[in-house]
Amino acid sequence: MQVLQSPAELLMPMNDEVKLTFTHKIENYNNILWYQRSKGDTALKLIGYMYYSSPTVEPSFKGHFNVSGNGANTAYLHILSLRHPEHNAEYFGAASQVNGITIHQSLPQIVKESTEVHISCSHDDSDRQVMLWYQQRRDSQSIILIGFGYGSGDQTYEGKFKEQFELRRDSALKGALIIRRANPSHSAVYFCAATDTNYDPAYFGSGTKLTVLDPNITITPPTVEVLEPSEKECENEEKKGKKKKTLVCVATGFYPDHVSVFWKIDGDNVKHGVATDNAAVQDGKYYRITSRLRVPLRKWFTEGMVFKCTVSFFNGSETVHRSGWISGIEGPGASTIRGKYLRITQNAKVTYVVLIFKSVIYGVFVVFLVLWLQGSSGKQNN
Repeated sequence: MQVLQSPAELLMPMNDEVKLTFTHKIENYNNILWYQRSKGDTALKLIGYMYYSSPTVEPSFKGHFNVSGNGANTAYLHILSLRHPEHNAEYFGAASQVNGITIHQSLPQIVKESTEVHISCSHDDSDRQVMLWYQQRRDSQSIILIGFGYGSGDQTYEGKFKEQFELRRDSALKGALIIRRANPSHSAVYFCAATDTNYDPAYFGSGTKLTVLDPNITITPPTVEVLEPSEKECENEEKKGKKKKTLVCVATGFYPDHVSVFWKIDGDNVKHGVATDNAAVQDGKYYRITSRLRVPLRKWFTEGMVFKCTVSFFNGSETVHRSGWISGIEGPGASTIRGKYLRITQNAKVTYVVLIFKSVIYGVFVVFLVLWLQGSSGKQNN
């Protein structure tokens, strides 16, 4: 089995285009996938994939990334225009056979200390009877094997995990990871995977995020504020049509860190121009996260246009939403233009009144002249 990805490292200036290459020589493998793992984040995010010569890019990455090539041998990941910080990351290529396996895992969980935690896993491929469990802690970029088992037989544990964890199998297609007495050190993302044997490629679920609450910290939703852009931003940009302003959404004071951020402009969802921190940052006992929205200059200078940032916060039982917003402002010089317009309008009104007055005087003069001519004509006839 041979795979090759290049280049190994890249240091590039902003706005440049980048092409990454992944090559394999694995017979019957027809699909190459590209993943992004951002700094400080524990998750691998699927960017897109090449199935033979058919490209697919995930919706959240469209406009910034492309894929090309052929999934049977070589595929390319194109970063169209480098941006900071959202493109600072590790990128992984992977080769697979498309066989339609689907893996389901439990939803995110927030539990109290000493709780027994059950994380379930199921899939739909009866040929893949080996189920593996992995742990990825918040402060680590690697995933650690907890253990695995074949079918409903004995389960195998790595290291000291057997003392705190239990692997259960209901069938070849269903299993669970049990944490007997959860404590804050168990807060992590847990991945379930399925394979034929310990030597064949494994297919992963999307992961289950677990947070074991600190008993000294109260569950608290975020406070959200949207900051207006700097007045000096984009002053030195030459092309007026490309000038943009950056709005910053700051969510603070929340615990735990189960949050997601999205933006709306005048009620419409917007994804283009959005860059959100890869993970919330702990600030004392609580967390904070920021998101930035880049908008064209003309939109920010549209008075009354509403820019709204909403943070979804999962508190362990339900998802609540907290929002902040800011309105667009009047553009520079608008008051001068409006004053000039008002003066022009006022002058036009005065001119119009004068014209009407002149028309009335002229009409009175014509009527007087007609009457005078009629009177003179009558005297001559007499």
